[in-house]
Amino acid sequence: GQNQMWSGQSFHIKRGQRMLISGGMGSMGFSAPAAMGAMLSGKGKKGVVICGDGGFQVNLQDMDFFVKHKLPVKIILLNNKCLGMVREFQDMYFGGRRQSTVKGYTCPNIKKIALAYGFAYHEIKSMKEVDKIIKKVFQMNVPVIVDIKLGMETSVAPKLLMNRPIEDMSPFLDRKELKEQMIIKPLKN
Repeated sequence: GQNQMWSGQSFHIKRGQRMLISGGMGSMGFSAPAAMGAMLSGKGKKGVVICGDGGFQVNLQDMDFFVKHKLPVKIILLNNKCLGMVREFQDMYFGGRRQSTVKGYTCPNIKKIALAYGFAYHEIKSMKEVDKIIKKVFQMNVPVIVDIKLGMETSVAPKLLMNRPIEDMSPFLDRKELKEQMIIKPLKN
């Protein structure tokens, strides 16, 4: 979903770090079990889960595993209270008919879920809070959820639109600039 695309576009991997993603498969719920495997693969490995509110709900049982095995995972939850990537496609290709992404979709109370499983919980409602809370969270040696509240109308850019060649992503470059920047002749579509 959007969270995977934002992570791929903005995360700068440092020496000794690795990023496990499900690639173009868009597998909701992939990040928690991936972090679990990475953390168990070697003593002292740290794990960070970046997920959306939809993918978070797919594997709630993993929260119990993190707590029981004393794995101090940090779950960064990008919470736009909808299935953002699918909603974005519904807006682009289906006239904004948002069935089951906004209409018919419910995001539960993340704080109650966190506390029920024994996770620490922090909420971020504005950009001003990000640095302070993230710094605090990464000093904690317990499982933590950081619930980052986003607006529902989030979007990803750049992105590849349906039936477009890989070099021609939205938002589109001026056609002249695209031709100048390409090493080979751009594909026509």
